[in-house]
Amino acid sequence: MDQKNDVQCVTLISTLPPLRAGLGDYTLGLVQELSKLCKIDFIGFKSLYPAFLYRGGNIYRNDVTEPYIKNVIIHNIIAWYNPFSWIRAGFSIRGDIVHFQWWSLYTFPEYFTIACIAKYVKRKKIIFTVHDITPHEKTKQKIHKFLSRILFHFSFAYIVHSKAHVDIFCNMYHVLAKKVFVISHGIISNYSVCKCDPADARQKLKINQNAPTLLFFGNIREYKGLDVLIHAFSQVKKEFSHAILIIAGSMWHSWNNYQKLIEEYHLESSVRLYLHFIPHDLAELIFCASDIVVLPYKNFEAQSGVASVALSFEKPLVISDFSGLRDFVRDEGVVVSPGESGALSKKIKYIMGNKNFYEKLKNDAQTLKKELSWNIIAQKTFSLYNVVGMHKNL
Repeated sequence: MDQKNDVQCVTLISTLPPLRAGLGDYTLGLVQELSKLCKIDFIGFKSLYPAFLYRGGNIYRNDVTEPYIKNVIIHNIIAWYNPFSWIRAGFSIRGDIVHFQWWSLYTFPEYFTIACIAKYVKRKKIIFTVHDITPHEKTKQKIHKFLSRILFHFSFAYIVHSKAHVDIFCNMYHVLAKKVFVISHGIISNYSVCKCDPADARQKLKINQNAPTLLFFGNIREYKGLDVLIHAFSQVKKEFSHAILIIAGSMWHSWNNYQKLIEEYHLESSVRLYLHFIPHDLAELIFCASDIVVLPYKNFEAQSGVASVALSFEKPLVISDFSGLRDFVRDEGVVVSPGESGALSKKIKYIMGNKNFYEKLKNDAQTLKKELSWNIIAQKTFSLYNVVGMHKNL
């Protein structure tokens, strides 16, 4: 911030807590560190979108309040139902650069309006961080691609979270590779990890201290492959009869098919269900009590907030073979082809039965936790701001 040619102020457009829907935890981690390097003019949402579009329950959290961050001015003024608020947001931009966080096609009308004003009226340079190269649901891919191409017309530079996403992104949206920068997804660290005691957590959750415990965490959506994990867990139980599976998250569709699987395999006593929004204090207990976090996704070209939280607790991950998930692990021994329940069960059983390998995975998680700190990510982001600020073209 003391350097003469450094960008002095950035307008960042995204969501912050207490909004659940959106990128609140991600944006909070980024803004807290960026604010040490420059002023942040934050423009957020007063009302993100109609409640019926968010099937994970209440859009707002009642366990946190709007944050106060030094060097950050927060304007939560965008309302999906009020186009005048979109125009007001555009004209209220104060930053040298405008940085959009793009994750949901439902925000397109607001983002399009603000980007038009930012580029053609305010004459600002625009950066888009693209969180989902393609949407998680295949039915939305065409409209997502169409709307994204329109928005990206305004952008001077782009941020993606994985090297493996660069070629996919450039080919899909006809963008020059030199305009695309890789900056990883940071660790979601707003949990009391240091106070986490596994024995105490298990006691509170009534889980046997010696039971190998798997965790499926996050909104329960079809693409996340919970059915694959239940099939795999039925095989794990044959070798580790006292194993436990925790399923924690809000439902986005009917639970019936999952319940039928659980009953078909007689797993009722081995599966712990928390089918609702998980507040921070309960999430801390659940992660603390778990041995392995499993991400058995069927389709995924993004990076995972759940994986990020798991690393903050230094928990080993077992993942489906998608580039955005691979960035959160160091060992091929935890990577499984999507939809392969047999292979998934073998990986889980090997980890459970091999203490040395399990400890190695915990060490990997500790290393990645340091590499993905928000301090490092903020420095890289601020460096990009300065590159964009100094150049007429990339």
